[in-house]
Amino acid sequence: IGTTLELITGHWAEAVKLELYSFTLRVIVVSKWSIWLIIPMLMAVIAGICQRKLKMERFSMPIPALYNMVAHALIALFFLFLLWLLCPLPLPLAMMPVLSTVASWLVALGIAHYPNY
Repeated sequence: IGTTLELITGHWAEAVKLELYSFTLRVIVVSKWSIWLIIPMLMAVIAGICQRKLKMERFSMPIPALYNMVAHALIALFFLFLLWLLCPLPLPLAMMPVLSTVASWLVALGIAHYPNY
């Protein structure tokens, strides 16, 4: 779709139609894959909670700097996902499970190192 968008010059309405078609396709793909993208996230939340309980029992301190880095990386991944939905970024569909896995790992780290204030 990105290459055909380049070929439409001076036809604003056709470019908008093509962009809406691309957005619709991406939303449908994400909705079809949502169960497979949410399951690792739920497992990461459970793993992060268990790791946090282990840290509490062993009296090891959480690392606030690591939590801060994880929070900022999750924000960046969220906006990359929004850009992929809204803009014609040439990100292959196979990257969505990879990004979901990275986000799940970051969520588990973030939960485990949430600072105790």
